[in-house]
Order: sequence, then C-alpha cells, then structure tokens
Amino acid sequence: LFPTDDYTASVMDQNRELLSDRFIMPGVSDDVNGAMTACMDKTFQSNLAKEAGLMIPKEWIISLEEGIEIPEEMIYPCYVKPIESISGYKTEMAKCEDERQLTQHLRKLRRNFRRRSVLVQEYLNIDTEIDFSGVCLDQEVIIPGIIRKTGIAQYERGVTLSGKIEPFETLGEACEPVLRMLRAFHYRGMFDMELNLVGDKLYFNEVNLRSGGPNYSYYLSGANLPALYVRAALGQARKPEEETVREYGKPFISERVVWDDYLHGFLTRRERKERLSGTELTIIRDNDDPRPWAVFQRMMQISEMRKDWRTCKALLGRGKRRIKRILFSSLRKIKYSIFQYPQTKKGNQRDPNADKPRILITGRNYCSNLCMARSFGKAGYEVEVLRIFQSKQKWRQYLTPEAYSKYVKAYYVCVTNHKIRRLVQKLVFLAEPGRKMLLIPNDDLSAEIVDDNYEELSQYYLIPNINNTPGEISRLMSKEIQKKLAIEAGLPVVNGCMIEADHGIFEIPDTVTYPCFLKPNISKNSAKKIMKRCDTEEELRETLEEYSKRKKVEILVEDYLEIKAEYSLLGLSTKEKVLGPGYFVAEYGGHVERRGVAMTGVVLPPSVHQKLVDQLVSFIGTLHYDGLYDVDLIETTDGKVFFVELNFRYGASGYAVTECGLNLPGMFADYMIFGKPVDEKCTVPETGKHFISEKVMIDEYKAGFLKNLDEVKSYMNQADIHFIKNEEDPGPYRHFSLLYPITAIKRRAVATG
Repeated sequence: LFPTDDYTASVMDQNRELLSDRFIMPGVSDDVNGAMTACMDKTFQSNLAKEAGLMIPKEWIISLEEGIEIPEEMIYPCYVKPIESISGYKTEMAKCEDERQLTQHLRKLRRNFRRRSVLVQEYLNIDTEIDFSGVCLDQEVIIPGIIRKTGIAQYERGVTLSGKIEPFETLGEACEPVLRMLRAFHYRGMFDMELNLVGDKLYFNEVNLRSGGPNYSYYLSGANLPALYVRAALGQARKPEEETVREYGKPFISERVVWDDYLHGFLTRRERKERLSGTELTIIRDNDDPRPWAVFQRMMQISEMRKDWRTCKALLGRGKRRIKRILFSSLRKIKYSIFQYPQTKKGNQRDPNADKPRILITGRNYCSNLCMARSFGKAGYEVEVLRIFQSKQKWRQYLTPEAYSKYVKAYYVCVTNHKIRRLVQKLVFLAEPGRKMLLIPNDDLSAEIVDDNYEELSQYYLIPNINNTPGEISRLMSKEIQKKLAIEAGLPVVNGCMIEADHGIFEIPDTVTYPCFLKPNISKNSAKKIMKRCDTEEELRETLEEYSKRKKVEILVEDYLEIKAEYSLLGLSTKEKVLGPGYFVAEYGGHVERRGVAMTGVVLPPSVHQKLVDQLVSFIGTLHYDGLYDVDLIETTDGKVFFVELNFRYGASGYAVTECGLNLPGMFADYMIFGKPVDEKCTVPETGKHFISEKVMIDEYKAGFLKNLDEVKSYMNQADIHFIKNEEDPGPYRHFSLLYPITAIKRRAVATG
C-alpha cells in the first residue's frame, strides 16, 4: 500500500491494525495506529533535526483557542504555517512583517480554526531551496541525489516547479546530520526532505513521510526509488543501478505546477510556453506512456479557454460596472429624495470645520438607534445612523423611524447577507476624511464585528474597547466567561453549565437539574428564540437536537428560578472610573423573540440594591472597558438578586435615564472625543418615571399578548417617557404610527383564519 500524500498516509497509519493483515505498508518501528502520523508534527521534526545537528529557524507555537497571545521575544518578519501539513492548508502560510500583520493573520485563522494551534517561525531570506527524495529502511538510508530547485510555485506555495539533480555529497558537512535525523525516525518507506540555504547556512525545513512530488525526476535520471522500496518491503534483492543517478545536472519541470501558476495569473502565456518547451525532463510527458500527457494537454487547453473567456468577461464587466455605478448612484439619490432621507437636505451635509465631529451609530434595531441618536443629539452632537440588515427583508422590516428624527443628519443601510466584511467596508466608506468620528455599535452583532475588526476601524473611528485590544469585547460576550469572572468577583450567579451541540451531537452533564432554563452563550442573530424552559432531560435533549440540527451552538443551561422582578443597571465605564447611576425595573416584559426585553418599566435609584450595584461597578472596573454598558439582573421570589449578563452596549432603555436628566451617552462622547473627565458624583435627578418601548409593545400586540388597541392606548397613556413618540421630535412617531392599523388588520386576518 503506497500513499502519495499526507492525508492518505495518515488515514492508512491511523487504521494500521485494520489494514496490516491485507497490506504491506510504510511505517515507523512501533507499527501502532498513529505512530507515523505523530512523526508528521513539525515541532517533533524540529527537535529531531536539532538533536541531529541541523540548524532550524527560531519558532513558537501560538494557540488560537483562548485568544491570541504573541510572545514578546517574537522576531519580525516571521512566517506562519500549520503544525502538521495534514491538518493545515497552504493558504494558512503567510509572511508577516510586524506584530500588526501577524495579529491580523492569526485572527483570520482563528475565525476558521479556533481549536487549533499554529507554528510561527523566524522568516528566512532563502537563497536556494533544496528538496530530495529517498528510501528509509530503518537505519539504512538511500539518497541517490538532491534536487536544487530552480523554480518554485506561487499558487501552491513551496511546491517544486523546476529543478536539477545534484550529488548528495553537495550538502558537505550536512550529509551526516541529515542521515542521523532520518535514522532517528526508525521509518520504513519513501520520504521527501526539504532544506533551505541562507547564505552559507543550511536550515532544516520539514520531512514528508511519503513519496515527494518531484521524485519521478529521479526515475528520469536513472534511480527508480518506488521500485527500490517495494523490493525491499517484499524482501527481494535490490539492483544497484536503482540506487544510482546516471547523469547529474539535467533540468526537469513539473507541467502541472507550471499550468497552475499560469491559470492563476502568476505566469504569462509566453513564460508558460518558454518553461515547457525548454526543459528536457518532464514529469507528465513521456514518449513511452503518451496517454496521460495527451489527456492533460486537452484538459489544460479547456482550462485556458475558460481563463481567456473569464478575462474577456472581466474586461466587459469593468465597463458594465462603471455604467452600473453611475446608474445606481443616480437611483440612490432618487430613493433618498422619495423617502426624504436626511442627507438629501443641504443643511445636513458634513462640515469638516465643525467644532465637533459627527457620531455614527450602527445597529439592527431602529428603536435603539433612535434612542441613542436622541441622547447624543441632546448633548449637542450631530448624528448619523447606519442600519444593519443581515438579509433582504419584507417591507415591514424596512421601517425607518430613526431617519426622520431631527437629530439624525444622515441615514444609511447595509445589507450584509451574513458577510461580516460588507459592514466593515461600509464603515470604512462612511468614515470622515481628516478626523475620527465616534462609532457606537448599538447591538451585540455590530459590537462583535466592530471589536473583531478594531485594528482596521480604529484608523478611522474612536471606538468602545477593552485595553485597545481587538477581540476582547467579543471574547467577554460569552456568558460562560462572564459567569466565571463574576464568581471570582464575589457576585451572585445562577448555577449552570455550558453545552456545545454540533449537528445533534452533545453531552448533558450530570450536574444539570430540572426544570432548567436554556439561553444562548452569546446573544446575537435572533438568539432569544433559543431561550426556553425544559422540565425533563428528554425535553432538554430534544431541544438541543433541534437547535443544533443545522449548525454548532453553545447553550448555557441554568437552574430554573421563579422570577419576581428583572432589573437593569445602566452606566458608563472608562479605564479610570466606572459609573453606575442608571437603574430600572421592568414592569411588563416581552415574550418569545422579545423575552427579557422591557416593554414598560420604572427608573429607580441605585440605592434599592446599593451593595450589589457597588459590587457590579467594582467588577466592571477590573475589565478596563471604555464604553456604555447595561447589566441584567433578576430577583427571585425569595428575594435573592442574581447577576445575569453584562452587555457592552447601551440599548434603547438607556434613553429613559437620559429623559430623567442624566445623559450618559453625551458624557461618553465628551470623554472619547475631547478627553473630558466624567463626573464621578453624577446621579439621576428624577426617578420614579415610567417608560414604554412602542416597538416591543407593537410586537406584543401582533403576537396576541395584548388584547386590543385599547390596551395598547392604555399603556401609552400611563407612560411618562416614550422611546419613539416625542413632541420635540415628532417625525419618527409619525412614520412609526402607520404600523398600528396595518398590524390590527393583519392580526384580525390571522384570528379569523
């Protein structure tokens, strides 16, 4: 059984016990499942090379699982590669000039390979790459010659494009260390080894425990390595001529590698023809076996025609795209005028000489966007809003009350289609040239995206952050991590555990008690749908199977508690000081998708639970967070109050605190933009006021939790503070109130079938 790539070699090796009765296979002396695969680890190979006397570049292992920690002694430039070729891809390999580039690349890898580690090596300015194939028979090593690479693939990095065979003795003093290292594997089979020449120093790169790509060049030069190994494995006599290269120095080329580089734009048509016509030894083309070359040529000609067609389409497409840009730009202006978006008014244009830069609010919820815009507007700032949609929605979801607020100077829409990069590109496009705007992410999704791309976006915006560290807010959005930190800080939390469910596969710990309550570990992407009570293990198991049917989910399972009241602490955190003056209790909470969101509530003084508030403020202070926050708490029927979650954004409810006389968003803007210290002794001047969220109310009415429009009007009349309705800023409610008759008609139609 003769594997020709790392994947097949590993599958074969890990199932050795099943296959060994039927096949003779390459392997190491242990002959146990996985023994040869373990030798593929690059760190293991580096240690063997060092012990054998070969030079290796400095290297570090960096885990992608718990966040990215770059060693202080890291040398730049550096080179990133997978620890094992079988578990990694060529696309993971990258040269990084400095810490910023390294961090960006590792963060990119972390999004796809969170549970892996990568190898980072000192970058070598390589003069020559050397590759050689041979046969190991435990302590006997046969190397007929080495390949000095004269061409290296650009599309599939590091692969030999062309080269020539030279005597093994060309390596000089490195010959003996190479043999020592190969003997240390106790390996039986073909191998492929790579070395790098830097000046007069020879560095070890890696060993592949299978036949290498260019090994056929040895056969063309007289040494039949595969036949040599097969005879040895079968116990047959070996022929000396199979171990000897007849003629050194003849150049060879790999046609497939040349064509790959050409088709992907790394070689011109002329360069491809010159390389293929000017080499005597070729890997695929063979007069004794012409069929593979004939088929390969035909397939490559088809690929070339497709490439030419794509090039023609691209040229035509550029002209079309230019026309589309002009057309869409005109249509966009017409759309803005029809919908009366604020940027169509001359007085709302940006003024680069204004005393204050503008503030850009981004989020999915129009009520939260509007409330935040009003708070900043009342503090004297001009505001722009970027509304996020993850997919194209029905007309109802395109309601835009915030666009009609007198405080909003421009309104934009970004449909991401679940592609994070689209939002980042839109934010970069909307940035103000010459000075930084303050960017306020207004929901968990936008907060996570902005934080993950903090390094790029901080060039254009002032952004809420934790220690100016990209990804730290995203990491702390995990309720599991928050609960651990809260317990360490002495805060009361509900007992529970986190369960990872992947396409119906999961384990339920014995510590789970019933009834229990399920919630998402990270709240985003309509995660409130996941919140549910389960009374039995069978119900919990069915629910987890349903949630994880199509994707991997992380579910927090907690003890179910009878809740008497839900509270929220609203505040402002800076690295120097944390304020927690805003406090309210929810009177009527939403259901289903609005579960845990207050429809109505009362603003209270923090003294109601002053000791716990002081603990929370102290806890948030340890995070070194710059931003507005919202802490959710619950009180059980026996009078105990528990910490539930820390939100690294403000939300709509914070507007109730602004209307009670304390404008925390305005204070945060002054701190971030002008460096103005926050008022440590600030308090909410007026408490006891009732507020209502009209958006939650209309959702509750539509879902049937409110009986009729009279009950809706009753709640509206009882409230002192409305999130959308406002006499000083009537435009948003005028737009929003169109929903009432439409929702009533739809609800009646559903009720009558």
